[in-house]
Amino acid sequence: MSLQASNPKNLAIFVAIIPQFIDPAGQVVGQMVVLGIISVVVELPVLVAYTLAFSTLAWVITASAILWLEAAAGGVLVMLGGALAWQRRT
Repeated sequence: MSLQASNPKNLAIFVAIIPQFIDPAGQVVGQMVVLGIISVVVELPVLVAYTLAFSTLAWVITASAILWLEAAAGGVLVMLGGALAWQRRT
């Protein structure tokens, strides 16, 4: 639950999307609680699967592979930033 609360994407969903499904004539707090519980029930198995998969992967991956992945990800971000800068210039 704390993982959901710290994720900006989930905050945006609860602020921008979920209220569209609330009936203002009904009990708003109760509806928000029910939709929040549904969100947790739907997302919990996915978060547990991620946790199990990546905790298993942590035993397999080596330190040099982690450095390579970080370098590759950094390179991709730098290229995307350069492409964005180039696009805005033209």
